[in-house]
Amino acid sequence: MIRSHTVSESNLFCQMPLSPECGNPRYPAFFPAVDRRTQGAYNLKNTSRLNAEKAMKTPFDFTADNYDLWYDTPEGQAAFQGEWLCIKDLMKGSPSGWLEAGTGTGRFAHALAIGTGIDLSSRMLRIGRQKGLRLCQGRAEALPFPSAAFQGVLFALALCFMDDAKQALQEAARVLMPGGQLLIGMTVPESRWGGLWKASAHKGHPLYSRAHFRSITETVALAEQSGFLFTDARSALRWEPGTVPQEPVQALKGIHPAAGFAALSFERIPG
Repeated sequence: MIRSHTVSESNLFCQMPLSPECGNPRYPAFFPAVDRRTQGAYNLKNTSRLNAEKAMKTPFDFTADNYDLWYDTPEGQAAFQGEWLCIKDLMKGSPSGWLEAGTGTGRFAHALAIGTGIDLSSRMLRIGRQKGLRLCQGRAEALPFPSAAFQGVLFALALCFMDDAKQALQEAARVLMPGGQLLIGMTVPESRWGGLWKASAHKGHPLYSRAHFRSITETVALAEQSGFLFTDARSALRWEPGTVPQEPVQALKGIHPAAGFAALSFERIPG
């Protein structure tokens, strides 16, 4: 059974204000000082765009209330455990120094004790804040954070839904410290699980029909074009969709063709 974690307030210190969309979140003590002039200029540049996005509705707004229901079923709990184990096994550093981009309802951020999350859906964020998470509204393609602010950035089943995945990855590279870690959790489109996603997309599913189904090779290439070096991977979900595995759920090292989920780890290349 997965235990959820919360970030201890004793490990957080108010070092710098961010844009209003973040509700003045506080940064971990190990974060380096940031030039406030640069930070302020960046936030001013993005304020009008982010304020406009507050009034936007996304397909995720209309499915937010039911989004987590599948994960509460026995099948969903097993799938989430496999995905969580893959990501957890690869994560480096303190989770409080991480950002989850496209956090949605914050299920992964909560279970992994990630310090900050961002999403465009106001309804998703409302649910996430009920879990005590520090969440911001905005696009992953235009992050309202200063450069070199985070130890790690996670896209958990989210990169495929980005309007501009390459721009989102470039923004992740910008906000990462030199040598910082990028993790991408993805459904493998060639797997049986990926087949379900694609079949739902063809039937006009409100979410999956918006997804860009990239292979692992394509995803790695996109990340490497955005300033990252691929370093490691974990795999899970080798059982048949619609069933509950009889054996203990595990995260397997490397990439396994039959696995429905893969977590890919990258290092930010300096420069």
